[in-house]
Amino acid sequence: MRAPAPPELQVGRSQDALVLALAGCLHYATLGVLRAFFDRLEVADAKRTLIIDLRETTAIDSTGMGVLARLERGRRAAIVCTNDDLSMCLRSAAFDRLFVMLDEFPSEARVELERIPLDVEEVAPGELGRLMLQAHRDLAELSEQNERRFAGA
Repeated sequence: MRAPAPPELQVGRSQDALVLALAGCLHYATLGVLRAFFDRLEVADAKRTLIIDLRETTAIDSTGMGVLARLERGRRAAIVCTNDDLSMCLRSAAFDRLFVMLDEFPSEARVELERIPLDVEEVAPGELGRLMLQAHRDLAELSEQNERRFAGA
C-alpha cells in the first residue's frame, strides 16, 4: 500500500509569532513526519506566540489532534479555523480551553510563509503504534471528558 500524501506545511516567523499553516489531511499515517518537525520547533521557538492556521486543512483525526495539542505546551497559542466541521471537532475535544479559537487570521500576525517539504517515510508498525499512543495521551490530557474518551489508550 502506498503512503498517503503528507499535508502541506508552511512556516513563518515574526518577532513575536510563529505561524504554522497546514493544508490537507492530518491523520495517523502522516504523524511521524509532522511530530518530528513539530518537536524541533518546540525547542527553537518556545517563546513565540503560536498561531496554527487550519484554514486549508480538510480533515483531522484524533491522532492529528493529539499532535496539535502537544504544540501548545504552556505557550500563548491560537488556532485559525474556518471549517465549521473541523472547528466543531476541535472544540468537542476541548481545544478551546487550550487555544484561542479564531474564525479569521489576525491581521497583525501576517508573516511571509515558507513551504516546508514533508516526505512521508514508512514507519515501522511498532513505532507508529507508539506515536499514536502518545498523541492520544496528549489529547486525553486536555480535559476530563477526553480522558474518559481515551481511557486505556
